[in-house]
Amino acid sequence: MIEIRRIPAPEGDDAAPATPADAARGRIGALLTEHAAALGISFHSRALIFEAHESTAPEGESYAGGIDAALGAAFCFVRLLAVAPAQRGKGVGALLLSAVEDEARAAGARGIWLDTFSFQAPAFYRAHGFEEVGTIAEYLPGHSRHFFVKRFPG
Repeated sequence: MIEIRRIPAPEGDDAAPATPADAARGRIGALLTEHAAALGISFHSRALIFEAHESTAPEGESYAGGIDAALGAAFCFVRLLAVAPAQRGKGVGALLLSAVEDEARAAGARGIWLDTFSFQAPAFYRAHGFEEVGTIAEYLPGHSRHFFVKRFPG
């Protein structure tokens, strides 16, 4: 049985930079936030992170995969989605994507967007209602990068 768990992510002042790169990202983000606020736009996003674990009694459990997304004011961006090789094709990716979609809808987002490579999961995203909105051919030698969006009705 697969269990989806939400992983708490620190927000705002609780998210102390762990490295100089994190501190630099914070400074860059502050500039972008200030610019957006001057236009009346929210640049704030919050992390949505879920992991999937499979019960493997009597051994305990095994890691089945995870998803990392950023929920912004209008859209949710899926940064990373990965499923363990032994779990692929068993619905784990769909469960993880559904967890993020449910949170995004509840927060009033207009949809979800993401990118993937031709050697990864374009067919998976199409099967889950995503529309391809762009491609960079030969992003890597022999492989394209695909951009997808799923707009929520309403």
